[in-house]
Amino acid sequence: MIMKKKNDCPKSRAMTEEFLDYFPVAHSNMRIKVSAQNYRMFIDHGEGARLYDVDGNEYIDYCISYGPTALGAVHPELSEALVDLIRTQPTSSFFFSEDDIKLGKLIRKNVPNADRIKMAMTGTEAVQVAIRIARAYTGKKMILKFAECFHGWIDNVFGGDYDPSPSGMPVMTVKEDDHSWCPGLSEIAREETLVIPFNDFDILEDTFKNYGHLIAICHFEAVPINGYSIQPKPGFIEKIRELCTKYNVVMSMDEVLTGFRVGPGGAQELFGVKPDLATFGKMFAGGVASAFVAGVDEVMRVLPEQNVLSAGTFNGWPLAQRAAATAIDILTRNDGQLYKDMYAKQEKIMDGIVDLADKYGFKVRITENPGCFYTIFGVEGGRKPVYTFDEIADKSEAQNARFRTLMENNGVLILPENRWLMCFVLTDEDVQWTLEAAEEAMKQMVEEGLA
Repeated sequence: MIMKKKNDCPKSRAMTEEFLDYFPVAHSNMRIKVSAQNYRMFIDHGEGARLYDVDGNEYIDYCISYGPTALGAVHPELSEALVDLIRTQPTSSFFFSEDDIKLGKLIRKNVPNADRIKMAMTGTEAVQVAIRIARAYTGKKMILKFAECFHGWIDNVFGGDYDPSPSGMPVMTVKEDDHSWCPGLSEIAREETLVIPFNDFDILEDTFKNYGHLIAICHFEAVPINGYSIQPKPGFIEKIRELCTKYNVVMSMDEVLTGFRVGPGGAQELFGVKPDLATFGKMFAGGVASAFVAGVDEVMRVLPEQNVLSAGTFNGWPLAQRAAATAIDILTRNDGQLYKDMYAKQEKIMDGIVDLADKYGFKVRITENPGCFYTIFGVEGGRKPVYTFDEIADKSEAQNARFRTLMENNGVLILPENRWLMCFVLTDEDVQWTLEAAEEAMKQMVEEGLA
């Protein structure tokens, strides 16, 4: 059943050279390649969870564009809805349509804190909108974030490590050997942001005690999915809520990855903690670019009352509103049956990989949330939560990199660092193929002396 790559992708290799003549970097400008190969992968077409490259190779897609295409390629109902709009309406307009009302109702119905909604274009933009709203509401200026969380590429939230021995405030520091460093970052922008470690109760409380009078917003991922899906320690999110309320700081949850992925109500529903603001992007619009900030009435009222600006030509553009209204309806109908089916398949894959690792003598740790998991070779434990990066410090870079390359060679695409994002339309055949590919990969790793 397993479909190995048919050839060495001569068309993709040739097209890569031509592409780089026009575009010096990948469109997303990721510093790590999504493909495990040393060339760009050019896709010809797709259907469901399957992608087909220009060289005729077939793949199962667990990259799903880093999250947006969770309904797969060419979803029949979603595609029909978008084609209907393209044929009858302008795809961009400053006017409004019934889709706006439908989408507003769906978001409010599913997202606990969505009293009011402000549309944006990308998750990165939504984060900046949330920061501006929080500053207008509190009259304060500082941002508090956690070193393990990712909030887009803008200078005031991009990267930054916690300095365990800061002189004064723990202002964001980015050194040239840090993963988040790049030329052109603004030193001034970073001065408005405090960075502390995730899951450290003492540092969290001390930071609020010392600087709460300056902090406008505490923006964080409930689960840092970009950081190996480390989990919040019991009570940590609740402590953030308590301190934000005490010190008049806007609690803002980054749901760009968790929103509509871990469940219809996102991480705030999963963990039972209601933030003042939450930022959403990626999968809720079915693969069309869109984002939004959801918030409680008390905070969101600054938008009309203080005329807080968050302008953008494509904010709430008609194609995205149609896509989002359709996609959320598909995801949440029948009491969320798609979520139940997806997670059952995810569990089968995760359990299957643990069993294969035991069979072939590999240590593996799986960190997980509904819709996302990591396979971390070199760390024992199977399916077991991780609360700090120290717990996976012994991960095998060689095993992890080789596993991903071999999975791709066997027709299964997973993200760097062996992150898997689940497609909600995976079939039982896709799952079987995936586990057969994993077994082939582990067999070859044993033959290569990587066990």
